[in-house]
Amino acid sequence: MMLKASIVSVFIIALSAMRLPAHAAQPAYFQSKTVTLQVGAPAGGRQDRIARTLAKYLTKYTPGAPVFLIQNKTGGQGIPAMLALSKGATDGSFLSMVISSYLEAPYFGAPGATYDPRTSSTSARPAPANSATRSLCINARVSKPWTN
Repeated sequence: MMLKASIVSVFIIALSAMRLPAHAAQPAYFQSKTVTLQVGAPAGGRQDRIARTLAKYLTKYTPGAPVFLIQNKTGGQGIPAMLALSKGATDGSFLSMVISSYLEAPYFGAPGATYDPRTSSTSARPAPANSATRSLCINARVSKPWTN
């Protein structure tokens, strides 16, 4: 019994002393990249302040700690912001923070709303049912349309 235990312990020590080939760690995807966070509202407003606060946390907790650049795109009831998103990069380096109703504009025939909301991936927090406030959502353009 003692011999068996010493053989096992020698085997464990030998395994721990062996140098296994080290695989190079892959760098984080967003390492040394800039992510544009577009805001569909003027600078200094509620949406802008939320986006700037969010960018600080996204920089801190996104692997690779990318730099977040805030870009304000105002006017046209958010349609210019959504048009810019529809033409933006699909690699996650271009995000848009808009009011959720901007996504519905093409369905109601809003002039100039020629984008397809199904081509963006939306992460939204809906407003409470008893609230008069609109919900904000963050969108990223995706390479394939969303289907249900």
